[in-house]
Amino acid sequence: MLQRQAFHDALTQLPNRAYFTDYIHRADLRTKTELDYRYAVLFIDIDDLKAVNDRFGHHFGDELLVNFARRLEASIRPGDLVARLGGDEFAIFLDGIRAENSAVQVATRVRGALLQPYRLLDQQDLQTTASIGIALNREAESDVEILLREADKAMYRVKERGGNGFEVFGQDTLEGQLTPKFI
Repeated sequence: MLQRQAFHDALTQLPNRAYFTDYIHRADLRTKTELDYRYAVLFIDIDDLKAVNDRFGHHFGDELLVNFARRLEASIRPGDLVARLGGDEFAIFLDGIRAENSAVQVATRVRGALLQPYRLLDQQDLQTTASIGIALNREAESDVEILLREADKAMYRVKERGGNGFEVFGQDTLEGQLTPKFI
């Protein structure tokens, strides 16, 4: 019971940041022995949760977070993992992603599920959007912390553009700079 409390979010019952980070480190170890194994990370942030809390109260915001978590879980594939990193930030680990378009397909499905109206506390329909950043590991000698930062940065770039979308970060080998793709 103590281990569950240490590695799971009390509100949503999802794995927390510590669990998620450890999970990715274990996946990264797998890349050392399975040279063709790849994975991706999606960072997801609810757009304008503060406005929901201000308008309807924190109990509404909490209910939205729980419903949001259930939709994320329903949108992933077997073997993937959803976690709540804190506040209104969530993450998804995509297992066995071989190409950018596979991660984009999952992000598109997740985004579609999140756009459906929420019936909160059996009295209010609410629609919200989310910003999603995607990062794929690209080589057996990847750096997990850099990958997580790339996904986080991609998510914040979506937010800067008004939210309700996703961005994939890739490596531009000619200039050595990150090249965003906004969808």
